[in-house]
Amino acid sequence: DDIEYELLPQDRIKKETGLVCKYRGEYRVGIKSVTLRDFLCLFKLTYKNPEPLRVKVFPDIVRLSALKYIDMDSFSEKESTRNHVYPDVLVRDYVSGDDVRYINWKKSAATGNLQVRRFTGEEKTGVGLIIDPERIFTEEREYLPVENRILEIAIALTLFMEEKNIPVSVYERTGESVVDGPGTFNGFYETAAAFRFDDIDRAAVFAKFLEAQSLFEKKTVFIVTGKPDDAVLGLCRELNNNDTEAFVYHVKNGTGEPVLETAALHTHMLTVPTDRNLSEIM
Repeated sequence: DDIEYELLPQDRIKKETGLVCKYRGEYRVGIKSVTLRDFLCLFKLTYKNPEPLRVKVFPDIVRLSALKYIDMDSFSEKESTRNHVYPDVLVRDYVSGDDVRYINWKKSAATGNLQVRRFTGEEKTGVGLIIDPERIFTEEREYLPVENRILEIAIALTLFMEEKNIPVSVYERTGESVVDGPGTFNGFYETAAAFRFDDIDRAAVFAKFLEAQSLFEKKTVFIVTGKPDDAVLGLCRELNNNDTEAFVYHVKNGTGEPVLETAALHTHMLTVPTDRNLSEIM
């Protein structure tokens, strides 16, 4: 803006520039208009560029060699802290061979499908991932870095688990999707690139996730958020009460050292600054 060039007839100036896009999103870039003045500055004409470039920027893909604060050996162990003789309050779909004595008729009537009580000793498989959809700032310069880093963490975690052959169930407003291979990861990446953050009722969204019941069948549930408030901690408590570990990534504007805290016996929280290299932090 506000750059002036003096040109004689038939003169030309060619300028080349580069664009650095730090955050995902859609941008209109390039020259929007040019104003021409005569030599004596008696008149001026403004021409608008009818076709400025529209650029779509996707989130960065960060490949992690390890997760510093996660015990990966736990994902290969069976959950067998209790015997298979005490049914849990949770239910799952009936499969052939299940003991009909453990059918939960109330839940079956509500869902329209046969539901049986899940045993506390049954094996938990895979991990869950919850992307907090709330926009916690109003200024673009504040919410862009946080939201961008939230998506980068979600993508990095999902890619890391996919490469370790660990299925990931992703929970967001439209429902649950499972990433268990390169094809499904590509679909998740496109979804993450178009992910929308809004001013919403997060407690209601989290309650919907808990109703899915499949959350409690995971060994660990990762929650990526910019605001670890009572709604997030309440979600963690529900997971802990059902023998599922919760790991919260708290994205915070600025730079600094990552801070790992233990919010509860089975809930850990890592503060992730927006201006640090993600592969060094996670």
